Amino acid sequence: MIGNYWDNYTGVDTNGDGIGESPYNITGSTDSKDHYPSMKRFWVTPAPKPSPSGGNGDDDDEEKEDDMTIPMVLTIVFVSIGAFAAVIYVLMKKGIIDVSKLKRKAHD
Repeated sequence: MIGNYWDNYTGVDTNGDGIGESPYNITGSTDSKDHYPSMKRFWVTPAPKPSPSGGNGDDDDEEKEDDMTIPMVLTIVFVSIGAFAAVIYVLMKKGIIDVSKLKRKAHD
């Protein structure tokens, strides 16, 4: 197990495992400590996407599949419409939009 890297941690790593021997006191919270502070800054990067053919994720093939599938696009469209409808509903309830005036203008 390894904790977080703290740029102001002053502990030491006597056994060379990359984890500080003394806990780091987390400021701003009572009795909160990182008991396994990392001695080195590290970055987590996402793993490469596996290819549809079962390769290693390097898509150098001529045929490339789109990242967006039809169900994903439809989901985005319907969620967007729902969010727009919710905003219109709230504006109508607050009296900012008057539907009766919109209907009259449409018929005039």
